[in-house]
Amino acid sequence: MASRPSQILIVESEPDLLQLLSVRLKSAGYSVRGVSTGEEGLKELEDGAPDLILLDFMMPKLNGFEVCRRIRSEHRFDWVPIVALTTLAEVEVAKRAIRSGADGYLVKPFDLPRLLDTIESVLEFYSDRPPRRGPQVVRGTSPHLLRGEYAVEKIATLELEAQLMNRVGLRISHELRTTLTALREAIAILQENSPPLSLTQQGQLIQIAARNLERLTRFITELVAYSESQKVSPSVPFPGLAGLGR
Repeated sequence: MASRPSQILIVESEPDLLQLLSVRLKSAGYSVRGVSTGEEGLKELEDGAPDLILLDFMMPKLNGFEVCRRIRSEHRFDWVPIVALTTLAEVEVAKRAIRSGADGYLVKPFDLPRLLDTIESVLEFYSDRPPRRGPQVVRGTSPHLLRGEYAVEKIATLELEAQLMNRVGLRISHELRTTLTALREAIAILQENSPPLSLTQQGQLIQIAARNLERLTRFITELVAYSESQKVSPSVPFPGLAGLGR
């Protein structure tokens, strides 16, 4: 009898990225559930624990830190690994993610091999763990001491880069990386066409690519305009930063 595919819960606030991650993981043989808010993510857990959670930590309203804290407060979810989704420049986000109970984190934009390697490594690590029945499964040791074992990027290597960037630079990085991730993945899936995509699926991916290309073009236009404005009045705020860094 064939074993069931590992089930992954994706909690990602960017609709395009949520759809692309779902397509990628399903094509890799995983069973996928996807939601776009922290509240929906917690509700999904009421129907049963997945084998792994991909969690966006920069969501509006109920953010990933609070979602992770609530998950870790339930002993039945002690051995459900959580991989945070964040951006390269947000060093403090990566640190807080690990401290709040995440097992690792993926930096946007991330490519398919890194995504799949991380998921495979985390699932393999937890495959020989005792049943998830609370802290007594590892006597004398809190399972949370293992958090951070599979961090994809070393936090130390991010520290220097973040120190060289100001607040505006951090937020610009967040917007560019999020948009580029969706754009690159949509194009990659279209190019690979494996398994073969239906015309409807191809159309959806083209729409995602076009939408994010337009978003990127608009953002760059605003960024250029902002750069020019600084030559005249350095105090003018950058309009494209509204709502970023949630």
